[in-house]
Amino acid sequence: MRKVFIVSAVLAVMVAGAAFWWAQPLLALRNLKHALQSRDTNRVAALVDFDTLRANVIRHTDQKLDRANEDKFLGGVRSSIEKDLAAGKIESYATPEGFIHLVCDHSADGSVDMSPQPPGKPCVLDGKLQRAGYENSSHFQVVVRRSQGSGLRLMLARENDAWKVVNLADASPAK
Repeated sequence: MRKVFIVSAVLAVMVAGAAFWWAQPLLALRNLKHALQSRDTNRVAALVDFDTLRANVIRHTDQKLDRANEDKFLGGVRSSIEKDLAAGKIESYATPEGFIHLVCDHSADGSVDMSPQPPGKPCVLDGKLQRAGYENSSHFQVVVRRSQGSGLRLMLARENDAWKVVNLADASPAK
């Protein structure tokens, strides 16, 4: 009887540990949602790795611009100019304030309002979780569909014992 109790207790602890390990990125997303809703830049800064986010978004944008301009007249020059313009815009979003604007202050046409918001203006997160899952043991991906139809893909990565947002991309359906 005592062996059954010990085995049951060990199994219960293992299941609880596995459940907690599996749920950690979801808890980080919940914390991010609350930080965004309260527009708390300090909490957002703790939940987003802005250096990695900036590098990933710039790399993705550069690749997209290169593909778009590869068959065009002076495509290399166009890509270079567009990359410089895009990098400046990405820099403005790769801050806690910019990230909050990007996620919270979008209009029905999908554009982002970067003007200063009145104090206490709530962040309305009107999206629905479309997909969430592990890419591997240290990367978790989430796709949120916003009410106006645009989609947002967030990639979280494990950094030590915490999960942080490291990539952000458009996940809108192809037109």
